[in-house]
Order: sequence, then C-alpha cells, then structure tokens
Amino acid sequence: GPIIVNYLGYPGTTGHPQYDYIIGDPIVIPPGHEHHYSETALKLDCCYQPNSPSRIVTECSFEDTNLPKDTFIFCNFNTRQKLNRDTLLAWQSIVQRCPDSILWLLDPGPDMRNEIAKVLDTIKNRLFFAEQTEISSHLGRVGYGNLFLDSFPYGAHTTASDAIFRGVPLLARTGESFQSRVAHSIVHYAGLPEMH
Repeated sequence: GPIIVNYLGYPGTTGHPQYDYIIGDPIVIPPGHEHHYSETALKLDCCYQPNSPSRIVTECSFEDTNLPKDTFIFCNFNTRQKLNRDTLLAWQSIVQRCPDSILWLLDPGPDMRNEIAKVLDTIKNRLFFAEQTEISSHLGRVGYGNLFLDSFPYGAHTTASDAIFRGVPLLARTGESFQSRVAHSIVHYAGLPEMH
C-alpha cells in the first residue's frame, strides 16, 4: 500500500525503511525515544493496545483451578519464551518472602515444567500450572489470581490486559524497549500508575 503502519503485530521498530508509521503511546515510546524507530511514531493519548470490555468469560469455580485454599496467588500466564532465569528467580524471591503464597503459571508442557521447577527449586512445592484452554475459560479462572507479576525484559502484553480486565492487579516492570513497557502502559491507563 501507499502507507504502511506498524501496529500490534510486532511491538517495536521493524527497522525497515518501507514502514512509514508505528502506533504507540507516550509510555511505550517515551519522549526522546523516537530516534530509535525507523518509522514515524504516532502516539495515542491512551494505551496503544485496544481491549474490548465485552469479551466472553466462562466462569469457573475455584475448585476447578486445583489451587490450594487460603493462599495468596501470585500469577503470570505468559508463554514460556518470556520466562527467563532472571525473571523466575525474581519471582521465587517474592514467593519465598510470603509464606502463605503460591506461584501460578501457564502450563508450558512437561519438559518445560521440569525445567522451571529446577530453577524454582526452593518453591517447587508452591508452584502450580494452569492447563492450556480456550480464552473464555482462561479468562474465567484468571480472576482468582491476587497479583500478576510481570516478566522482564519482554513483558506481559495480552496477558496483562487479561489480568486487568478480570480485576487482578498487575505489578509491571519497565525497561527501555517498547516490549518491556507494554504492561506499564496498560496499568497506567487503567488508572493504576503506581503499579510499575
């Protein structure tokens, strides 16, 4: 087309001269960062990531989650490629300091579950996995989390929006890149600017 816009497909610059624009906001592309983009930055005055308030939610009971009762539930439902060692160790440190807490993650399959448990060796008995399911059922169970912990440096995007949509607060980490600032943008524009 005569104009090509980078939006929602890849969270950052393409570095390609044929892309004319990138759509962002003042948090994912802070003032003074525009020179890092081959595209011209167009900034919305709200979170660049649109979300529908009318998504379908299939409610589930707490028992369906297979989580223990009377615990504080830290959670993150990002896919496994965002779960680097530093992020996992940071989460382990948080869970260790909260005796009646667990960590609830999206199930990445048996091999990766074992790898995660090896890294999280001191809290492996407090580690729980949510099986893969379709989105409306997943949204139904997300609301049982007490605090969503962001990954870093590639942070939560859709999973951050899912948590906020279901009323789960999110503690965002902020870096220098577009993809490490999305959760910050989501919580800021959701009216929780102190949560990053």
